[in-house]
Amino acid sequence: MFLYLSKLAPAFLFPPGLTLVLLIGAAFLRRRRPLLAGGVVFIALASLWALSTHLVAETFLRSLESQYPTIVPSDAPRADAIVVLGGYLHSPGGVHPFAELNESADRLWMGAQLFRASKAPLVLLTGGNVPMFRGHSVSEALAAKDLLQAWGVPAEAILVETESRNTRENATLSAPILAGRGARRLLLVTSAFHMARAVAIFRRAGMDVTPVPTDYQSGWDEGDLPFRVLPDAESMFKSNLALREWLGLSVYRLRGWA
Repeated sequence: MFLYLSKLAPAFLFPPGLTLVLLIGAAFLRRRRPLLAGGVVFIALASLWALSTHLVAETFLRSLESQYPTIVPSDAPRADAIVVLGGYLHSPGGVHPFAELNESADRLWMGAQLFRASKAPLVLLTGGNVPMFRGHSVSEALAAKDLLQAWGVPAEAILVETESRNTRENATLSAPILAGRGARRLLLVTSAFHMARAVAIFRRAGMDVTPVPTDYQSGWDEGDLPFRVLPDAESMFKSNLALREWLGLSVYRLRGWA
């Protein structure tokens, strides 16, 4: 139930879902409480505008992405294994018989670069399929293994964990696999905005991790001030990405997982 709610609830907690909820609420209040209804409409539209601006999206994302420094693969410390968290791949299924990388593909590419820089002898790919999103014929980790091999990582150096459905399960299900190979010091690879939660969970699970963030969403093109305060769909997506991550980190801390 927690897994299902964790995927469903954010759709109604942030725009545009929240905007629709507030506007529906205002429609019910319009006759009896017109002043309150007007205030709700204002909040709905103001929050939609603000979260759709580059200025707000950048601020929220940097609050997450600045928590750990960027590491160039050649400067990373040596470790026993490289752990790459999932979320970078569309697994085969439905009408598509082959896997395709998505916008978080830097996670997998960073794992390959660390291995090719001889920073660890093993790469663990962790990530299964979320049950409410059906149609995948293989898990993400297994599909990614083929890509790693195409990038020069030998099959015997790749470990896969195929059952996890969220970040906590990434850690708890990866731990016994790594322990079985004597891997204690880890290079943890995930998107920069997701790194704070991932590090907290892996360390709570007893693992010694060095964060290697990648897939940065902020700090690129700034643009002049007018372009930073005008709404656009990409900025709303990035704002929601950051807000979902802060919400996830807060919930995990409340549950004692991070």
